[in-house]
Amino acid sequence: MIASIVSDWTDKVVFSEAGPQPQTLFDDGQLKVVLAGLQPGQSIPQHSEGRSVFHFLEGRGVMTVDGQPVEDAG
Repeated sequence: MIASIVSDWTDKVVFSEAGPQPQTLFDDGQLKVVLAGLQPGQSIPQHSEGRSVFHFLEGRGVMTVDGQPVEDAG
């Protein structure tokens, strides 16, 4: 296993008027860690993935999981 350390996510996140600019922090073919910054009103298009873990680092958001809205206060 290859260790990957990100000491400050704010050094890696990209906020853009053009929309989310996902940054891959780690990818070994079995596990992929992506950091995406969204500005108010922006969204990520619906997509299906295998197993996923989402962690809201800051702010508020609503995501839809299996057709149900899930709100997070961040």
